[in-house]
Amino acid sequence: MGKAVSRIPLDILFYPSVYTYFPARTSAKTIVTFHDVIAEWYPQMVFPNFRARLFWGLKTWLARFQADLILTVSEFSKQGIVQYFKISPQKVAVTLEAADAMFHPVSMNDELQRIRRKYNLEKTDRFFLYVGGIAPHKNLKTLINAFHLFQQSVNDPRFKLLIVGDFEGDAFWMDPEISTRARERTQSGDIRFTGYAPDEDLPLLYSTADALVLPSFCEGFGLPALEAMACGTPVIGSETTSLPEVVGDAGLFFHPNDTAQLAAHLQTLQENNHLKEQLSEKALRRAQQFTWEKAARTVLRVMKNLTEA
Repeated sequence: MGKAVSRIPLDILFYPSVYTYFPARTSAKTIVTFHDVIAEWYPQMVFPNFRARLFWGLKTWLARFQADLILTVSEFSKQGIVQYFKISPQKVAVTLEAADAMFHPVSMNDELQRIRRKYNLEKTDRFFLYVGGIAPHKNLKTLINAFHLFQQSVNDPRFKLLIVGDFEGDAFWMDPEISTRARERTQSGDIRFTGYAPDEDLPLLYSTADALVLPSFCEGFGLPALEAMACGTPVIGSETTSLPEVVGDAGLFFHPNDTAQLAAHLQTLQENNHLKEQLSEKALRRAQQFTWEKAARTVLRVMKNLTEA
């Protein structure tokens, strides 16, 4: 690929993620997208061994060396990139992400009941939802422990926890304890590991959930949060991530090591329907501020500024 690129007279060489980076000899202005610095801050939670960490470090060093500009997806990620890699803030630009148009509130009762049956939920069940990977930095142990605390406090058998994520074929390193537990308890008990869920199911799951919970130690943007908000679903998220920046006043936040604080937020939404309705309305308004057209215009402006510099 590097040889192919070197033969073409380009104005800009754009890598949409650092994963897709490859070295290339070119006079073009080069933009590399770093979505986050999770691998740098939490290498023990991302890489299974030293060899994988070494190759990742080499790849990111080459990408930074070649890049005329680094693009990222939140001010939180920009701060992390600047601090960790010790580069000038002027060399990092931010463009936000957006939810696909398929994510919107679903009120058709037949569809909502169908999705409940598919995921083994009773008609009267209520549930908290997690959508994402099974990697250690996703901090699912804290979520599971907090849900157990919540159950002990409220003693409401209607409440379930749905963990949506591919614990069989995830491309990233999976938390071995969580993936083993998922295989043992997929569709039974109060904690349900659904495995991979197709995209068309997600708006239905978001729309019928009491809240989306994202307990990660770090997130570069947190697209599931925005998808949930576009469906009118409140978000409970980790405060050490980009989620406060993305979610704003449409959610509740906790420290990812504070199991009791997360359990208290779950109980708050279980008890306070008025607050839940308020957060739902704020979520819908907040989600409308993020569009792919706005993101595209930002990237186009960045490219023009870079070529005119």
